[in-house]
Amino acid sequence: MTALPAGWSSTSSSFGCSNVSTGSACELVLTYAPAAAASGTPSLTYSYDDDSGTAKAGSVSIPYVATP
Repeated sequence: MTALPAGWSSTSSSFGCSNVSTGSACELVLTYAPAAAASGTPSLTYSYDDDSGTAKAGSVSIPYVATP
């Protein structure tokens, strides 16, 4: 996992799911504890192989506004 923006943390130094299917989940826990008023939009990129073995990738952006 690459460096998170200031104030963000995770108990995981790496992240992976060996198998995800209906009824199962894959979860990454992130914590945000601002030291000062802040806002931004960090992006998380991900990749996976679909059920036919084709590599796929994408990203999700998480906009936030926080006051300590």
